[in-house]
Amino acid sequence: MSIEIYDLMGEKILLQKSNVGIDISNIPKGIYFIKISDGTKIYNQKIVVQQYTLIGCQER
Repeated sequence: MSIEIYDLMGEKILLQKSNVGIDISNIPKGIYFIKISDGTKIYNQKIVVQQYTLIGCQER
């Protein structure tokens, strides 16, 4: 699984290949776009970082 996070200017600020989760504690609060690819499908979503957290992903 590939996880990418982009800022509002379209600059990639994070790229991680992980099935466990991602640490966004170093990302400033704001609005971002997350792109998740599982190898067959791509999911895009707008996210709002309001506090520092760990986004978890589980394997299917």
